[in-house]
Amino acid sequence: MSDTAGHLTSTPWTYPGEAIVRSTLLLPECSHDIDPVQGRRLGAARTRRCERCRQGKRTLSVPLGHELLRWNSMILDSRTPLVSIGSNSSAAVLRRKMGDAGLSIVLPCLTGTLGNIAVGHSAHVSKGGYVPAAPYRLVGATTPVVVAFLDERQLEAMDRTEPNYRRTTLHAPADELILAGGETLSAAQLYVSRWPVLASGAKPLEFATQEEVLGRIVGLEGSPLRGFDSAQQAAAALHDDEGLRRRVTDFLGSRHGAPAGLAVEDGSGPRYRDVVSSWDTVPLLRVTTTPARINREGEPAVQVSRVHARALGLGAHAIISPDRDPSRPGLVVRVHPSDQPRNEVRVDQTARAAIGVLVGEAVALRPASVPRTPVADVLTARRRYVVCRVQAADASTAETEVCLLPKVTLDALGLGSGARVVVEGLPQPDEQQPRTVTVRAIEAPDSTLGLRQHMSGGEDARFPSARDLLAVSPDLPWIFMDLTTRERLGVDARPLAAVRVRAHRTDQALIELREVSLLLAVSAVGIASLFDDAVSVVALLSALVLASGVVGRARLRRRLNA
Repeated sequence: MSDTAGHLTSTPWTYPGEAIVRSTLLLPECSHDIDPVQGRRLGAARTRRCERCRQGKRTLSVPLGHELLRWNSMILDSRTPLVSIGSNSSAAVLRRKMGDAGLSIVLPCLTGTLGNIAVGHSAHVSKGGYVPAAPYRLVGATTPVVVAFLDERQLEAMDRTEPNYRRTTLHAPADELILAGGETLSAAQLYVSRWPVLASGAKPLEFATQEEVLGRIVGLEGSPLRGFDSAQQAAAALHDDEGLRRRVTDFLGSRHGAPAGLAVEDGSGPRYRDVVSSWDTVPLLRVTTTPARINREGEPAVQVSRVHARALGLGAHAIISPDRDPSRPGLVVRVHPSDQPRNEVRVDQTARAAIGVLVGEAVALRPASVPRTPVADVLTARRRYVVCRVQAADASTAETEVCLLPKVTLDALGLGSGARVVVEGLPQPDEQQPRTVTVRAIEAPDSTLGLRQHMSGGEDARFPSARDLLAVSPDLPWIFMDLTTRERLGVDARPLAAVRVRAHRTDQALIELREVSLLLAVSAVGIASLFDDAVSVVALLSALVLASGVVGRARLRRRLNA
């Protein structure tokens, strides 16, 4: 790339530069094509690596969300969609603007169409010496556009480069913005000129090349540009002469301008996470995030409106699954009814990762029933779950009633290798209670985890990865189980299914009881040898048993509820 790339001031007659014609991820030294996935938000879109970036990589394409993570760049949900017209639709110009501001040149740009708005020219001359583009209202128009997704600092930098424009918010359905791949956005930002739009009479002129528009201005009666032989000559003079730019701007604004017909709505504009995406219909239940202070009670949780919870017949638990793709995994979650919009379901990060949905996508809920255990909750500890991604067992544990879990998962459950765990899958199609199995959990060797990590990848592979199949990265902890166990849980037919794992509380209580019993036996011998009074011995032993029970229960609860 040359040093002058993106600097239209050196060649103003070439405005607006070479526009982006295909959805792309702009990177510091290259670009990756973006292929949106029908029915999914942009985080799941595939980015195809360029030839240089493919070297040494097993996968040729990865989800856009993962690629942004790899570049340590702001996630899509925290970016603002900006409809870019004129030179802002040029990759070279965008790179130059971000580079001049000292900012990250990691910028997703999606092609699309904008309804009921057309592009013409602003009735002013820019500092660079060209007559820039400007949008105007035209009912029935469909305009090809580029939508750049900018983080907060990138957006501020763009604002500083547009002193003659004000940023406003577009709203569907009046301003229908459809991205490549069919995703319709409910809102986006757009720069509107502070000047009128160039017009012939009261009719705005369509966007044209600088040669055409400057040639037209040269030919207007009373034009300050009369006498120039070419658009290039006029543009060069406008670039060099501030007074000439001012005279031409005054001339155009007073005699050849028309209102753009676009209201300016002040404000920072919506982030992508706040934008409603739709394809053929608006989602019935749109995913948002849960508040930080929600009491999950040891389980993955969702919040749903009280009205919707009653309409769906939801109790304390539900099965959540992607609405548009029933082949993807489902998960049992805790339901927290609340006062919130009816078409919104707040899903915590663990549950979103488990079923492979992104913020803004659609989900379905159906009732589930998890048996209550109030006595066990009081005597031992409340059930606390870790959600794990199912992996087929390796050869060492095939056809055995054990599972392999990473050490960090065992630690989170308060267990050691060899302890028994309860694994909860999904109910039968006509039932509500999840199927469960009790198996012994063995710590997964690093060699097993490393080999499976190396073998995983791709969408049609024997061992698909959650990154490629579900657009989830990083993934949940893994649990290795054989086919029989997976069938008993009802997750054998779903690739990358998720299950809930908890400690077997009875086993853990017996372990504590065994340790306490040994202490009691030693103490009983000592007490019997010190006291001759049977009443005193019985009283002391009773107090010791009670104290040991309290201590044992406290130890168990602290370990299982850590």
